Amino acid sequence: MRWVVWIACGACGPHLTAREVTEDTCAGCPIGPSGPPGPAGPAGATGHLPYRWVDATGALVTESPEPMWIDPATGYVWKIDAETGEYWSGPEMPQVRWYDNASCQGSAWFESVFLPRVPFRMDGPGSTYFVRPDSVTLEPIQADAFVAAAGVCTSTAGAVFMAGVLGEFKLVSTGLVEPPPSPWVGPLRLEP
Repeated sequence: MRWVVWIACGACGPHLTAREVTEDTCAGCPIGPSGPPGPAGPAGATGHLPYRWVDATGALVTESPEPMWIDPATGYVWKIDAETGEYWSGPEMPQVRWYDNASCQGSAWFESVFLPRVPFRMDGPGSTYFVRPDSVTLEPIQADAFVAAAGVCTSTAGAVFMAGVLGEFKLVSTGLVEPPPSPWVGPLRLEP
């Protein structure tokens, strides 16, 4: 172990000088024995995690860094709007569909911006929620074309994109057009 000790040097005038000290050497200064250990500090808080979200009535919502809820019946992960207390998930916008052919035919691939079990809407507000299967991993694809919000097939000129293999036949429909009803009353707040 190394540390620096400031020593008043009488021969140097009224100045302090820094000397490096290690455990086995002392640069010009005797080190006395270590004292006994100090008393133990107070115990930390028990019973809850450092993040504690409660709703406007004081009811515990979740103990996680972000307000979210995992539906025990489906395993879907829903975010909780901190202002309203309602469940929501994923961006409310159409997803780009990538194709490995120039005609935009066959199975579509989707950019993997969603974690498994996080519901998202393929076609914007009012459309059905889908989820990415647990087993889908990222892999590079050679996309030759894509269809965006306007529904127009557009060539990529052979650019390589990193996308998840999420062909439409692999996406799982949740069957939900709206998130489940939330029991929470907004706004939510963090409590110690």
